[in-house]
Amino acid sequence: MTHSSFKFSDEQQIDFFLPYLSDYKHELVSKLSDLKKEDYSDAEWHIIFDSKKSGLFLKHHSLGVVWESFQQFLKKEAAYYGFIEENTTGLMQKSFIIWVFSSPAMAGDYFKHQLKIPKGFNPKSIITLPFPSLFPIFTDTVQKRISNLTVGVPTRIQDTLEILSLADEFLQPDERKKLDRYVIKKSWGTINKEILQLKEDHQNPTSKEKPQKRRSQNLLLITRKYLVIKDAMDKKYIKKLLSDQAEDRLKGLKLLAKKLQDLKKTLS
Repeated sequence: MTHSSFKFSDEQQIDFFLPYLSDYKHELVSKLSDLKKEDYSDAEWHIIFDSKKSGLFLKHHSLGVVWESFQQFLKKEAAYYGFIEENTTGLMQKSFIIWVFSSPAMAGDYFKHQLKIPKGFNPKSIITLPFPSLFPIFTDTVQKRISNLTVGVPTRIQDTLEILSLADEFLQPDERKKLDRYVIKKSWGTINKEILQLKEDHQNPTSKEKPQKRRSQNLLLITRKYLVIKDAMDKKYIKKLLSDQAEDRLKGLKLLAKKLQDLKKTLS
């Protein structure tokens, strides 16, 4: 079960990753400059869409065109490649274009279609790009969302669940486990505040039922990956957080509070 039913659209995914990919590009420039003993800080970056078209790398529109293959790259399911085109301008000054593409064969077809194959373009000159490290991106975002004091506790939990649903899609299994452990440590205080508040709200006849139920469900979603519940009766009670009945959800909240206290001892 994923953390949330919220689904990021392609547009939203690009919006989320774009600032971090810009940092990735700067790191790549530094590494390539050191490796090749050249200064690529002013290089132009282009991405090849297909055998006929290309665009500027890391522009929203450009990523939108290739997002399916770039998603696979971010998930470490497929490679992306690069080629550094070197040109000599007046007074022997050098300029560079860094080409990015998902297939060397497609890049070769693109250059042939342009009727100008860059000097030095061959299989040996093609670089396999390193995969971006996504784990720090998600820990950074979780930290910001769970500690955002400009919104209420239920919103903080909902916002965190949304970003965790994206992490479920992009992170490797071992990274997801590490993120789960990180989340429970960072969100401990927030989760306990929500449990206490919901207990109070369940006793308040003026409190609305539907928001209470949604918030109880979110608590179960954000904690269920960390709680190993083997006892059949405990499993039955923890599922009461999904109940339509306020009294049942209150029982679930009490058990959740106890299980979280037990878990805290193992994490400290």
